[in-house]
Parts: sequence; C-alpha cells; structure tokens
Amino acid sequence: GCGKTTTLRLLAGFYPPTAGRIEIAGTVVSDIDRNIFVPPGKRQIGMVFQDYALWPHMNVFSNVAYPLKIAGAHPNEQRRRVKEILSIVRMSGFEERFPHELSGGQQQRIAVARALVSNPSVLLLDEPLSNLDASLRESMRVEIKNIHNKLGVTILFVTHDQAEAMSMSDRIVVMNEGTIHQIGTPEALYDTPGDEFVASFVGKASFFKVVRSNGEFFLHDEAADLPLRPVAGQVIGEPVKGLGCVKPADVQLTDDLSQGIRGEIESSLFVGDYVVYYIRIGSLRLEVKSPDRKYRTGSRVGMLFKRVVLF
Repeated sequence: GCGKTTTLRLLAGFYPPTAGRIEIAGTVVSDIDRNIFVPPGKRQIGMVFQDYALWPHMNVFSNVAYPLKIAGAHPNEQRRRVKEILSIVRMSGFEERFPHELSGGQQQRIAVARALVSNPSVLLLDEPLSNLDASLRESMRVEIKNIHNKLGVTILFVTHDQAEAMSMSDRIVVMNEGTIHQIGTPEALYDTPGDEFVASFVGKASFFKVVRSNGEFFLHDEAADLPLRPVAGQVIGEPVKGLGCVKPADVQLTDDLSQGIRGEIESSLFVGDYVVYYIRIGSLRLEVKSPDRKYRTGSRVGMLFKRVVLF
C-alpha cells in the first residue's frame, strides 16, 4: 500500500499521472504541463507482472515473440531474437511448450524473456518472485542479476522483501504511504538509516531511549541510565528525538558481566547459522543475532553494542 505498483504503472503508461514529468533515458514520456503523454507501446519498456500474465493458448515461442510480432518484425528476426533471449534466460529447447507445462520458475523466466526480447530501455519487475517458493526465489535472484550483467538494461524491481532488495540492488528507494523516505545503496540504508521507519524496515532494529550527559550517551531505562561506552566511535547521528536503535547483528554477547550492558535471555530461536536471542534489560527487550549457541533461557549476559544509530 505504499505506492510501489502505482509508480511502476505510471512509468509504464498504464496510469495517467495527475502532475509532474516522467523521463526515460532522457526522453519525456509524460508531462502534464506540456500535455505530453506517450502511450505504453511506444515507451521502450518491458514489464513482468506478479502473476507473469503468460497467454495460456500460446506456446513459449509465441509468448516471447509477441512483442516483436506486434512491432512488425520479420519472422526471421523474430526467430533470431527469441532464440537469443531464451538462451540468456536458460530456456532453450522449450519453444513448443505451453505455460501449463512449465514450472513456476520456468514461467517466470519466460515472462522475463518476453519483456526483454524487444530490447527495452527499462525493465519493470513488479514483485516477480513472490509466487515462488523460498529456494526458487533465491536462485531466481541470481538469474535476474546474471541477466542484468549480460544485457546492462536498467531494471526497476518492486519488492516488499528486504532480502531481495538488499541482495539485488545498486540503489534502493524506501517508500511508505506514497512518500519516499530514503534513497541510497543497500549498505547506506542499512548502516545509516535516515529515520526510524527505514531503520525498522531495512533489517530489524531494537529501539530505546537515549540521553546525553557530559558528552556521553546513555541507554535510558525506567530503573537506570546505562552507559553506551562500548560503542564509542560507532555512534551515528544525534539524539534529536532522544531515540536510539541497534541492529540484531550489531550486538556482541559476552560472559563477562562487567562489560557492556547486562541483560537476561528470555528466549531463543535456533535458525542454523546463528541463534536469535531475545534479551531483557529492565523494561526493554532486545533482539540479538549471535553465532554462539551456548546461552540458555535465564542466562545473564553482557552486551557490547558495536554500532548505535541515534535519531
């Protein structure tokens, strides 16, 4: 509901905008003030929909060749381009099959091939992996990145999945309720979020009150103010709102209760490569990811905050 799909459809020309200007590769395709509106078929855009939208009565070749056929390409050129693009998406030899004879991942590849066959300036992908299972989603992320590397086409990829956004993007736009909160590289958004929404959305984060006294930062709890000295040099921002946050992976656990901030483990989840610990500090509950499996419910631990972001 933040406006991701609406943005894609405005770019594609499916929705007429009510204000502003849209340019693609330097060409104005929509400008309300100048009464310019280029129809979708003339924008040099390829689009992959969430449900793939393959024509069930057409085989793979006909599905992929359709944009070329509509553009009036010669049959020999259609065959050449379809063969070339099916090779890129690793679907050579499937030309005679129909969509119902393909797996979900194969249908997704054909949808991508159809969007790319006419050499678009921009490829729009609207949550194309959401219908796939977890393992197939991961492999298709790699495939789409490989296609991008081979063709160099600009891809605008809409997703609500943080892992997809972080692993596939050169640049991420974080939106909420139609408003852009931050634009930046995955690293920048993760390490230096611009506000609380970005901090909580791009990777989980635990929030707490922060106070500053005599140049030092303290975690403020109902019982006491706990010094954040272990993160000296890794405090980012200023506590304008008196709010701080820490990512689960930015907390180091230690048996030495004299170090850092002490807490008690309430519960834990083993997820393979790491354990997620839920730790109570007075009225505050922190989520911590640690490769160390030894801590048990009820254990007292010290926590060293390696990086804290202030708002």
